[in-house]
Amino acid sequence: MKAPGTASERSGKRGHEGRNRCGGFGLSGFFVWVNPARVQRIGAPTWRRRRACSLLAVFVVSVWACGIARADEVRRDTDGDGTVDCVLFLGHDRKVRRMKVDADGDGRFETSQFYDDGELSRLETDQNADGKPDAVYFYTAGQTSRVELDRNFDGVVDAAAVFAAGKRVREFLDDRGDGVFESHRMFIHPPWTCVVEVDEDADGRPDEWRSFAGDVLRRRIFRDPDSGRNIREESYDAEGRIYSVREVDSESGTFSSMWTYDATGEPVAYEGDTNGDGRPDRRAFWKGGRLIRMEEDRNRDGRVDTWIQVSPVEDSAVVQRDLDADGVPDIQGREALPATASASGTTDMIPEQNGGAP
Repeated sequence: MKAPGTASERSGKRGHEGRNRCGGFGLSGFFVWVNPARVQRIGAPTWRRRRACSLLAVFVVSVWACGIARADEVRRDTDGDGTVDCVLFLGHDRKVRRMKVDADGDGRFETSQFYDDGELSRLETDQNADGKPDAVYFYTAGQTSRVELDRNFDGVVDAAAVFAAGKRVREFLDDRGDGVFESHRMFIHPPWTCVVEVDEDADGRPDEWRSFAGDVLRRRIFRDPDSGRNIREESYDAEGRIYSVREVDSESGTFSSMWTYDATGEPVAYEGDTNGDGRPDRRAFWKGGRLIRMEEDRNRDGRVDTWIQVSPVEDSAVVQRDLDADGVPDIQGREALPATASASGTTDMIPEQNGGAP
């Protein structure tokens, strides 16, 4: 008898590759945007120019502190090419409040840095020259505290990251462009490298959680939107291959079914509860992709009372039955496959999974 499809064949609408790099456009891709040590990659001033402008700011502030100069704006050519590439704006206290920088010498000030009491508090960059910031970096005590990005240049923030002690702890993504962050990534749940919350229906409550070790998906949990219960858990091995699926009843929260798979995605074992008492009363086992045995607790007393050993020729089976509930078979015989077992391997005893395995 043929097994009821591999894990990938039973995927339904939940297909994925297992290695989706923590979802979205990937951890490393996002980090290029938010890593303060690489901020020049998105149009911020080069370190040499920024250092020159910073030294200029210190010089100007020091000069005005001595009362030697008075001005609200200072324009400078820091690289001597004859074009102003750094402009300082001063507050009423004669301290630098903002600095504009032309990092690439094209005559356009694509980067603005804002200061509070001499410390950098915010940095904005405009990559597409539309006059609106595409990336905004916020700083606290000299370290990045938050980053906001407009990846498609529509004027709306569609990605954000939060930092603690200079380390990224959370990310938020709006990949639909509807102004709602449907994906929330967390880096604060050991042993997982990253845990992703997904809100597909934009109701403000996560519908799915994905846990990663490195960039490999290791666990998925699905929530039922009506009951709010976590109804399905999928587990993956170190290669991102699914090896088990466990489901519970959405109304009662009791055990419903459990599937296990081998490294090729073929089913190995199944157990399910058909009467809602939370105890498995049907089991099935496969070998090499072929159904070989089924068990059932027909009187629902918690013990198996029917055993079906499937013949390799797929037209008969050895059936044993326990008639007095003592756990020992009383009768045995070869029978045609029961109506509940079809050659396709999809049986009433072994129902299709809700949504299928990935």
